[in-house]
Amino acid sequence: AAVSIFLMLVFIIIMLSGMPLRSSRVLLGCGAIATIILAIAAGFGIVAICQVPMTDLTTLIVFVVVGIGADDVFVLCDYLQQAGDPTVVAAEERMATAFCHAGPSMLATSLTNLLAFCVAAFIDLKGVAWFCI
Repeated sequence: AAVSIFLMLVFIIIMLSGMPLRSSRVLLGCGAIATIILAIAAGFGIVAICQVPMTDLTTLIVFVVVGIGADDVFVLCDYLQQAGDPTVVAAEERMATAFCHAGPSMLATSLTNLLAFCVAAFIDLKGVAWFCI
């Protein structure tokens, strides 16, 4: 499992890197990876405090979180690239434009994921219900 997660994170860095390094998004990728890792740690910490039982299915949540986090990063990077030429448009304006356009998409995917997990938390299969909590 650790190898799979590592490969997914390497994929994120490779896809966000580029030449010339000035237009590369490696630091953004590293920041996204750090955020994803912290979210996983926080999630497992909250689950431990709430004494939710750990099942074999629960370990799969790591893949879900990495996938959702990577999706949001790629959406944001795409809008950042479309926001204008970095040599012409100021960085603040490019970021503001990117967040204005990417924000609704990221919010919509996050809310649908939340809704799906909330609905699935109430099904009769206890392993799946605990996974969704």
